[in-house]
Amino acid sequence: MARPSDPNKLQQIKQATVETIVRLGLENTTISIIAREAGVSEGYLYRHYASKQELIHSLFQERMESILAQINSILEQDNMSLAQVMESYITGVVTRAIEAPDASKFYYTLLHNYNFEVSAEQKASTLKTLQRLQALGLKNNQVNPDISLEQLYLSSFVLTIDYVHLKMRKLVSPEGLTLTDIPVITRHVLRTLGYNNLK
Repeated sequence: MARPSDPNKLQQIKQATVETIVRLGLENTTISIIAREAGVSEGYLYRHYASKQELIHSLFQERMESILAQINSILEQDNMSLAQVMESYITGVVTRAIEAPDASKFYYTLLHNYNFEVSAEQKASTLKTLQRLQALGLKNNQVNPDISLEQLYLSSFVLTIDYVHLKMRKLVSPEGLTLTDIPVITRHVLRTLGYNNLK
């Protein structure tokens, strides 16, 4: 009979994975290091994840599913404009980055690493959400009619996360990321989308 999983230990594994990848990078992170940082044995970790890749993909998928669920939940509401959807999404990204910076850095690190491959299932989910955003923008004449899904992804997801980490690292100005950056990022995103109702 299999022993029951300890939720606290599983959370320790997840937290240790995030912190280790942020600190050491994807390539330098090993199962041995994660287990040590989490305070569990390698055997316990392998009982739940077959490999480092499976563990990392699981965490990335949790993050992406949370983001896509948030966007799709907003899209389900009546009479939402593209600006409202983007502002709500960006508010969530900025708030999470302030409250849990390592989790945001983990997501950023994986997105910018060529050795990390997003699963086909995750790509399909992202594509479906992008198509819904594109349809909303075109329906209400709120985006450039020639905008592609790649441009939409770049403008909404990549620009947002890159701006957040530019501020978190204080690369240009000494001010870190704050909630006052939400309207600034929103306006940048909407401009790149060709939003027609921006004042």
